[in-house]
Amino acid sequence: MARMSPHPSVVSVIDAGRAEDGREYIVMEYCPPPDLGGIARSEPLSVEQALKYAIQVARRRRDHPPRPATCTGTSSPPTSCSPSTAAPS
Repeated sequence: MARMSPHPSVVSVIDAGRAEDGREYIVMEYCPPPDLGGIARSEPLSVEQALKYAIQVARRRRDHPPRPATCTGTSSPPTSCSPSTAAPS
């Protein structure tokens, strides 16, 4: 349905299924995040807009704190990385 009705706030689902190893997957269109630096360079931000963006960033940071990754391998970039199982501090 999303594919039939494109909307700026809806991501189109391209494919979904189950991989050979049993994991389910969804393939969606890539939608890059807005570039706040580009927006600020193209048009001046009002105080209200700047506060709105700052609040969004603070909430995202609060709700999804960065987690350390465990990387293996001595090459650069590392051979593989996965999120740490330790709770964020």
